[in-house]
Amino acid sequence: MESKVFWAVLCALLVFSGVMFMLFALGVVGARAAADEASRQAVVELERQSVQAQRQQVEHQRVQLARRQLIGNQRCVGGVVVVVDGSSYSQLGTVGNPVRCSGQLADRPIR
Repeated sequence: MESKVFWAVLCALLVFSGVMFMLFALGVVGARAAADEASRQAVVELERQSVQAQRQQVEHQRVQLARRQLIGNQRCVGGVVVVVDGSSYSQLGTVGNPVRCSGQLADRPIR
């Protein structure tokens, strides 16, 4: 009788150990899968932020270029921005530091 109890308890412990090992293994695999998914989501988020930063940089450059564009009565005369008002010409900037230009772009923002 004692032998049967011993073997029954031993079998029960082995089954219990096997079940616990399987649950542990599934937990480790599940944790690894969750960590992989979290790292994938982090990469996607970083890519999204990078694209957004690039868009903001392009928009900033576009705005800066638009602020340098000569408009209306502004002309580039001899490499200096001049405002033409009828027969009156006035230079933008100061005498010692005029706003220089090339084509239709000033060397610095003028508005």
